[in-house]
Amino acid sequence: MGGGVIGTAVALAAVDRGHEVVQLERDEAPRGASVRNFGLVWICGRAGGRELELALEGRQRWEELARRAPEIGFRPAGCLLAARNRAELDVIAAACARADAGERRFRLLAPEEVMQIDGRFAHVVGALHSPLDAIVEPAAALAALRRLAGASGRYGFLPGRAVVAVNGAAVDHTGRRHDADLVVVRPGDSLELISAETVAGAGLRRRNLQMLEAHELAPPLAVALADGDALRYYPAFDLPERAALPPPERVVADFGPSFSSLRVRAVGSRSATPMWTTAQAHSGRRNGPTTTSSGEPASCSPESTCASGGAGPAPTFGGQTAATAC
Repeated sequence: MGGGVIGTAVALAAVDRGHEVVQLERDEAPRGASVRNFGLVWICGRAGGRELELALEGRQRWEELARRAPEIGFRPAGCLLAARNRAELDVIAAACARADAGERRFRLLAPEEVMQIDGRFAHVVGALHSPLDAIVEPAAALAALRRLAGASGRYGFLPGRAVVAVNGAAVDHTGRRHDADLVVVRPGDSLELISAETVAGAGLRRRNLQMLEAHELAPPLAVALADGDALRYYPAFDLPERAALPPPERVVADFGPSFSSLRVRAVGSRSATPMWTTAQAHSGRRNGPTTTSSGEPASCSPESTCASGGAGPAPTFGGQTAATAC
């Protein structure tokens, strides 16, 4: 049960192993975080150890799946994490000195090296280059994964079926029982569908994410782009140097006049991660809630952005890409 990216990935993996799978989704099509996220296959910020190992395995899995279904849109663009001041650069330098930096293929770039990648990055003092980061198309990926599963003849997708009980079978709201040897529950942020004991034991909680999509860039970026606020949140940068970073609400992401349409003020929201991040380096993007910018500084707000997992129609976007800001 659950038609998002995790449930669908589990379903396809089971089908690839020879199992018969029925996937239930309460909406007519998934419309939450799975189709409204950044689409990043994110290696850069992962914690070391098992989390990094899983992230690298996941990247390999996406690449393999995209060879079977090119519409997934896998692009190994890599990522630049740009530093705007010395404190951010110190954290990046420390990350490049991690024991696993070679496995991540991290590289510290001087300003002139950043400019060689894209001349519009004139206002950075350096950057972390993470070449293993990649991009997929969130809105296209789920349908592509379901088509791969369906080609086996051992898979069925039943939308519009809300599971109301799991007791040796999944029982949907119509009263139909779906008997199975195993029921996998992947309900996204719908914690009410999980037992209170499980929620408490696993420490589960909702995390809100707001996103803004700005005007397209011409020419498009050659890499994905994240600013230094990513250093404040991701475990790969949980280093002593991080203590010297200023509070995020004091930061304005501004990469100069050529990026004036991408200025987003970090408002220090309690629930949203206040960061300007992941300008996606590609064109022809087919998904994403779109909010255009007039070129003046803008603030992320629930009225102008799409909250992860929120309600609303499935997003569509035609034409070339903008940047995704948070």
